Amino acid sequence: MPASISITRTLQWVETDASTHQHYSSGFRWAEEAEHALWRRLGFGIEIVGAIPRVAVSMEYLRRIFYGEEIVTHLRVEKVGTSSCTFAFEAYVNGEIAMRGQHTCVHAPNTSGSAPWPENVRAALLSD
Repeated sequence: MPASISITRTLQWVETDASTHQHYSSGFRWAEEAEHALWRRLGFGIEIVGAIPRVAVSMEYLRRIFYGEEIVTHLRVEKVGTSSCTFAFEAYVNGEIAMRGQHTCVHAPNTSGSAPWPENVRAALLSD
């Protein structure tokens, strides 16, 4: 089973817009926060996180999240390619899905171009 993680947080005032619900960009930060927690749990740090730029992102908004509500973000590895990885994520409030989306990153440890995942990274992504 591919790697996955869940994190819980509360919507902060700074993450809201003038309507007091989440700013559209907040979900991307929560997904990245969950992804970084997953990388740490898998035993990787800045050497990976600093070498995997996003090349595609998408988000669907299904419910407003208001200041102070608790959010559970689930993130999982959806697909691992030769040098890419797609993560899927959902954000829930009171068991109701509020947002869902995905982002794809590419292993690019050099100044240009991509490189295949090191075997230990690939293995970690594919088995949690």
